[in-house]
Amino acid sequence: LLNKLKNNSYEIIILKHKQSINHKNFFKGDITIEGILDNVILDDDIIINLIGQYNVNHLDFVDQNLKGGYYLMKSVSKKKNIRVFLISSITVYGNNMNNPSKETDVPYPSSEYANIKLMTENLYKFYAKENNIDTTILRLSNIYGPTQKSGIIFNCFKSIKDNLLLEIFNSGNQLRDFIYIDDAVNGIISSIKCPLPGFNILNISTGIGTKILDVVTSIEKISNKKIQIKFISTPLKEENIWADPSYAKKKINFKYQMKIAQGLQNIFMTK
Repeated sequence: LLNKLKNNSYEIIILKHKQSINHKNFFKGDITIEGILDNVILDDDIIINLIGQYNVNHLDFVDQNLKGGYYLMKSVSKKKNIRVFLISSITVYGNNMNNPSKETDVPYPSSEYANIKLMTENLYKFYAKENNIDTTILRLSNIYGPTQKSGIIFNCFKSIKDNLLLEIFNSGNQLRDFIYIDDAVNGIISSIKCPLPGFNILNISTGIGTKILDVVTSIEKISNKKIQIKFISTPLKEENIWADPSYAKKKINFKYQMKIAQGLQNIFMTK
């Protein structure tokens, strides 16, 4: 995303909590500290909030999303003509067996992660409408790509490389909506380039549900190697998670380009 923004001639300033991001225009800080952004955000700025990855410290996750979101929107409300983008997740919809979820569907999150994400969205919605802040929630599906460090696709390639047993929950027939990293980034860029007034929610997804076992089979075919699988018998809270991107196509001209077979091939070529 940083590279793409830079190529589009945006001036970038990054708030980062860790030293892992290498970029010249940054300041180190903690979004959970009140006022940390007061003197950084200027009139006419565009804010993209990518913070809030799930980790072992659940309290940090809650603080970064809810407390951090509260302080961010309070800082934004003091400025003029700000546009805010919150990167969220299609998991907020919960299990959807028959059709990909739409933005008009009532969310029924069934995991702790999804519930906190939905609470964060509602926090942004409240302050956006209360203070007339143009705010867009981008609900991304399962992102994958060559530099990914977690997830089922990463685990598949790691199993092949290191000859490890691959653990799959339940039967592996659950559906997930996999979107390639370039398409996800292009979705964010498209939303920036197509300003939407008021409060909006957009799915950045493919609308295609792919079985976990089909992903495994595809990677076996690409690598010409067999993956040893151990099935973990456990009830699934989220059997089918997929989302319809047609509204995003209509509003911001978003359309995914990378089919999963080609995306997996791209990853294999980098290994």
